[in-house]
Amino acid sequence: MRILIILLFGCSSTGSTVVNVGGETDTQNAETSSEETDETAAEDSASDQDTSSPTPEPESEPESEPEPDPEPVDSDGDGYFDTEDCDDSDPDVYPGSIEKCDGIDNNCNDEVDEEDVCPCPYGTYEGKDYYFCTDDPSRWTRARNQCQNLGISLVSIGDENENTWLLEQTSSISPEGTWWIGLNDRGQGNEDNFSWVSGETFDYENWNDGEPNNWESQEDCVEFYDNGLWNDASCQKEQYFICESE
Repeated sequence: MRILIILLFGCSSTGSTVVNVGGETDTQNAETSSEETDETAAEDSASDQDTSSPTPEPESEPESEPEPDPEPVDSDGDGYFDTEDCDDSDPDVYPGSIEKCDGIDNNCNDEVDEEDVCPCPYGTYEGKDYYFCTDDPSRWTRARNQCQNLGISLVSIGDENENTWLLEQTSSISPEGTWWIGLNDRGQGNEDNFSWVSGETFDYENWNDGEPNNWESQEDCVEFYDNGLWNDASCQKEQYFICESE
């Protein structure tokens, strides 16, 4: 009787052990299978990424054709296109034109008033050219004519600033010289009725003390002193003169 109970107990213990061992084995197998599945999925994902085609680079736009050069034009009608004419707005300026004493490169050779075309030194003020002629002292009428032959006139002085600038120029050229200007009261019945030969309005004056006095009734032309003051003098006097572009 005692032997039978022991055997039953022993069989029960052995069965329990078998069940427990079997359970642990199934759990381990499940865990191992899950890990292997995850690893396989990861490898498949990596494989998909490796075998996928690279993203294509955007195609560059084709280069545009260069615009053709504009057709040459001759705006001033002097027979020279703007590609060779240094001023296509002035018909008197073109390659080979006659150089003039006007402060402009008339013949397009990159030189202004070359070849001694200017009879007198000149300067520019407020957009106008002034010529200070000293080589040929002249009477007033001859000085006027020489200026007119250049297409300009004896100078007209419009204000104090212009008068001061002229004094600076004349002082640097001839510190003690006197100069004809365009003011005069020549002509019958014009005494003391001064006017500019250029036709500009006479509304500025800068007389020396006591002038104009028409000394001995012989002074109808006006000179510019070396101090910038004015004096009426005999038109027969020979002296320097100033021309001005209009």
